Amino acid sequence: SGDMVRALKEGLINLYKEDGTSVTVRV
Repeated sequence: SGDMVRALKEGLINLYKEDGTSVTVRV
Protein backbone atom coordinates (compact mmCIF):
# COMPACT_ATOMS: atom_id res chain seq x y z
CA SER A 1 0.00 0.00 0.00
CA GLY A 2 1.00 3.65 -0.29
CA ASP A 3 1.53 3.98 3.46
CA MET A 4 4.18 1.29 3.34
CA VAL A 5 6.07 3.05 0.56
CA ARG A 6 5.84 6.39 2.36
CA ALA A 7 7.12 4.89 5.61
CA LEU A 8 9.99 3.28 3.74
CA LYS A 9 10.99 6.58 2.12
CA GLU A 10 10.80 8.41 5.44
CA GLY A 11 12.96 5.72 6.99
CA LEU A 12 15.59 6.08 4.28
CA ILE A 13 15.56 9.87 4.58
CA ASN A 14 16.08 9.61 8.35
CA LEU A 15 18.94 7.19 7.76
CA TYR A 16 20.68 9.59 5.41
CA LYS A 17 20.18 12.49 7.83
CA GLU A 18 21.81 10.50 10.63
CA ASP A 19 24.64 9.57 8.29
CA GLY A 20 25.38 13.28 7.80
CA THR A 21 25.89 13.03 4.04
CA SER A 22 24.30 15.33 1.51
CA VAL A 23 21.38 13.51 -0.03
CA THR A 24 19.37 13.79 -3.21
CA VAL A 25 15.97 12.22 -2.75
CA ARG A 26 14.41 11.06 -6.00
CA VAL A 27 10.66 10.48 -5.88
